[in-house]
Amino acid sequence: MACKTSAEIERGFRKKGFTLVRNSGHKIYAPTDRDGNQIATISVPVSRDKKKEYSGNLLSRISKETGLGVKDFLDLIDCPLSKNEYIEKIGR
Repeated sequence: MACKTSAEIERGFRKKGFTLVRNSGHKIYAPTDRDGNQIATISVPVSRDKKKEYSGNLLSRISKETGLGVKDFLDLIDCPLSKNEYIEKIGR
């Protein structure tokens, strides 16, 4: 199973223009559609160790919050999947 660090996930979200709406025990990101309407709420656990890797169940849970499978979620983070393609995949 693939692994991603919290820093990689956050960087991928920022590149896609996802808005950080809350930063406490978890960082909450809110992607928006083309009209600026929030389309999801995605929670990423905060780790003091930015190199801590997330995999398995945790990576699967985060991907489900995006409305994508793990493979598409990894494409979203690694940038082959654009924000517009993401919106189309989740049907917004």
